Amino acid sequence: MNQSEEAMREPIKKKKLIQKKGERAQVDPTKTVINLSSKILDQNQINLLNRGLKFTMAPRSIPRIELMMTAEETASQMEDAERAEEYRWKIRTVLERADYKPRKNISAESTALKDLQSDLSIKILPADKGNATVVLDLEIYNKIQEMMEQGQYKKLRKDPTSSIEIKEGITTSAVKNTHHFGEIIREQHITQQDPLVSFDVTSLFTNVPTNKALDIVKKKLSEDQALEHRTSLSINMIMEMLNMCINTTYFQLYNDFYQQEFSVAMGSPLLPIVSNIFIGDIVT
Repeated sequence: MNQSEEAMREPIKKKKLIQKKGERAQVDPTKTVINLSSKILDQNQINLLNRGLKFTMAPRSIPRIELMMTAEETASQMEDAERAEEYRWKIRTVLERADYKPRKNISAESTALKDLQSDLSIKILPADKGNATVVLDLEIYNKIQEMMEQGQYKKLRKDPTSSIEIKEGITTSAVKNTHHFGEIIREQHITQQDPLVSFDVTSLFTNVPTNKALDIVKKKLSEDQALEHRTSLSINMIMEMLNMCINTTYFQLYNDFYQQEFSVAMGSPLLPIVSNIFIGDIVT
């Protein structure tokens, strides 16, 4: 390719690059909208939910009167009368020149929103993990309240968020993965008479006694001679933070708040670590 041909292709390359950068990333609705209810969602409803629970519908027209009232309230609080009048003039000019054209599918979105809001048989919630929206049957969602009566949770008098203030163990029995397991048995002399036994704990994560587990963690930290070389935190500081993370797990159901009374809450990153330390202390 000669220089003249290359020069002609250069603007085309830049144009394609600009278009590629300006393209909006397409999100797969099947991954962001999880419908676990018996309701069949149409495409408009799926598209609306795909925008997220914080999405706000665009108005059909510019609310000029409301904006002018808000601007007037702001202007009336200004001490400089000349500046206030200039502010009013700028707001009025912007609103008069504004040419607002709502999206073409706003009517379909509005219909989808009204249908979802009026359907009292479903509950729409954000997923625990990931940027997804979950649709559940209200009947199924209400059954969660039955779990609150099983003694594993206690009802709190209020939202504890404002009152909460900031005030990995290694075991020989822990196996990281199959590769780690292979490295361990490679060093062992195994005969044909040696059986391979695997033990499982029923519902381990939800049956770990937190107080006992914390005592074991504190004991292991006290026995760790190299701890002071790895962190400047004292054992008491570590235990205080660990206790806060484990014992301040709560959730909201409708207008009530609940806290799990036993074990570590599912989903906590501390859960597998504390569980391994607890089991490791038992088997060693």
